Amino acid sequence: MNAIDELTIRYNLSKGLIDFDRLEQNLTDREISCAFGGLDYDTYRVFIYSIALGKAPDNSLLTRLNDATQHVVRIYPELTKCYTSSVVFRNLLLLGEYESINASARDLLESYRAWKGYGNAPLGASVVAAALLLGEPLAPFYLPALVKRKVVHKDLIPLIEEVEVGFLNSDNVHIANTIDKILLLHVKSIRKIDRGTYPEQIDIFSLFGRLIAEVAALKGFDIFDLLKERWQPLKIRFIFRPDDLTIPADTKLPITVDLLTARTK
Repeated sequence: MNAIDELTIRYNLSKGLIDFDRLEQNLTDREISCAFGGLDYDTYRVFIYSIALGKAPDNSLLTRLNDATQHVVRIYPELTKCYTSSVVFRNLLLLGEYESINASARDLLESYRAWKGYGNAPLGASVVAAALLLGEPLAPFYLPALVKRKVVHKDLIPLIEEVEVGFLNSDNVHIANTIDKILLLHVKSIRKIDRGTYPEQIDIFSLFGRLIAEVAALKGFDIFDLLKERWQPLKIRFIFRPDDLTIPADTKLPITVDLLTARTK
């Protein structure tokens, strides 16, 4: 069994769990909220793993997920508006649909400002990217989380501060160098299984790196050719114990991946 086999298992598992029709059923608010969270989890993974496996990504899944936010935004309005706005903004960037991207970014940041409990939330890649896109100061969005949850993001925050300086100074090299550092932090996190200081969900893809790079490109910063750490050798772990019990459960599977796209080689 190799890393591509493992990624295929992950892809098939998430694809098999996607059921948008469930949101149309007679569900309680809690069930709707949970169903949407599951759809977000699985459609995002199918999109990323399809790229890793050399498949054409099914963009319609992310588009349908954006449309599905209407089902949940009325539930716990302040909290779910933050969540759904973050999902929509992330998906628009991943899909390269920029026509309404500024409006989506404004909606996301306004949602966070309106939610009194946002200081308890982890710092999200979408919030960082939206603030950079609109030229909004980042500190109000990460300082509350840093004060209340001191361990979370302690390695990431200095890099977010660094990349903000690059944007303010229109410094392509500084932005590219800092994105490289974020990608290396991603690799470090995967190797240590330490998600407490770096909040990423997928081992073969850096959402922070990708969204910041997309925003940099949108703002006219030519940084992609300056990036040096996109392709990284990783060793990924099984999400389930393999059927072949002769394979140790803690086996690590080597793979080389572009952390900004999830392409593999």
